[in-house]
Amino acid sequence: MRFYNRRFHIRQSAGDGISVASMHYYDIHTHNKSQSPSVTSILNVIPGQAVPESFFSAGIHPWYAESTSVEDLRKYGSNPHCVAIGECGLDAVKSSIPFDEQKILFRAHLELALQYSKPVVLHVVRSTNELFQILKEFPELVYIWHGFNENKETFRQFERFDMYFSCGQRGLRKPEIWRSVPAERLLCETDEAIAQIDEIYSALAAIRNESIEDLAGIIQQNVIRIFGNELEGKD
Repeated sequence: MRFYNRRFHIRQSAGDGISVASMHYYDIHTHNKSQSPSVTSILNVIPGQAVPESFFSAGIHPWYAESTSVEDLRKYGSNPHCVAIGECGLDAVKSSIPFDEQKILFRAHLELALQYSKPVVLHVVRSTNELFQILKEFPELVYIWHGFNENKETFRQFERFDMYFSCGQRGLRKPEIWRSVPAERLLCETDEAIAQIDEIYSALAAIRNESIEDLAGIIQQNVIRIFGNELEGKD
């Protein structure tokens, strides 16, 4: 499943690369929408919350699966501002939900993503092998591993999928991972961090020994591949 977009937020001038003055940031997963016109945010929403008038993803976090159901998600998935399903996934540490029930709920999210042709925002804690087995059942979906904080071996295990790896504040503590993730798989996020998205970009660019302008161009192209025209003129 591929998505294409013709929207370009970052201006290129002949021979000069990306203009800093026109640089645009994408916060792929956040609980606090930026008010800056230079930032496109995807706000995380759970069933029961008000439907925002800006881009959002909707899903049932494995910590809160007892209080809602996938049926509650349907009104969000059909909303034109909903650009992704999730966050959703598996958590073998903090969730009080039995693991088998988490897997059932997760599969239901993936079915919903297929129905609405949307990418999936993943929450994964110490359950990579179980995740791998489930994703093999849904190879056509696009995945965004939010807050990726694993090791190189985990990245190599999952690069067979159409998957992108999102760097947040915690992920910056493992610079060796972000040096090895290919450019075409990179995204950035703030999640619940105090840090602003431009600070995440700047730190990741330094880790990868790239300019922030080059990194912004890389992430822009990845957003285009994932979301296509979903983001056109709505935020």
